[in-house]
Amino acid sequence: MLSVPADGKSGTGIMYGETYVSIGNYRATLQVVNEVRDAVVVPNGALYLTLEVVRRDLKDEGGLPPAGHFREPLRDALFNVDLEPSSDEPKLLRGRHRYERNLSAYSSGDEEYLQMG
Repeated sequence: MLSVPADGKSGTGIMYGETYVSIGNYRATLQVVNEVRDAVVVPNGALYLTLEVVRRDLKDEGGLPPAGHFREPLRDALFNVDLEPSSDEPKLLRGRHRYERNLSAYSSGDEEYLQMG
């Protein structure tokens, strides 16, 4: 759920749902709640989000995680997601997130956001 003013700046909201992790033979599903601290929409339809993790609970997993930190709580819960409009699907935004810890990538991944309704 996202609210962005007509000028496309300083939007806020809440995200909830599931995140799926797949690395090698490791698979996990996490239930997540993120607060949208800032949302910006630019004229070409790109969406830039600053998110804060509110809740991140392991729902299920299989295989061994590639690193021990996969099960640790996040120390700094802020991260960014940059999304661009999809040329082949009008209601789809695609992009990447990058969560950094100590100036290095702690996690990163591909994102797809589909407009519902």
